[in-house]
Amino acid sequence: MKEKEGLPFAEETTLNFTEDQIIEITKGQEVKVDYKKVEDVCETEKAFYVYMSSVQAIIIPKRVLDQDKEKKLRQILSKK
Repeated sequence: MKEKEGLPFAEETTLNFTEDQIIEITKGQEVKVDYKKVEDVCETEKAFYVYMSSVQAIIIPKRVLDQDKEKKLRQILSKK
């Protein structure tokens, strides 16, 4: 994902969805989140929200996904 507008987040983020974890890679940092820590997953018209708590979430804007990636992500998140 590349972000060029919005809040001051990392310009480029890579998300890898493994069997047990979501791995978020930004410049100089790697964060691993076990699916066991995910409390809720919500999908809106514009984004996917993967909540670890009421104040912490991974936000995946749909504008950075093509239709195939969006469908695959929806399948992965629905199984977890």
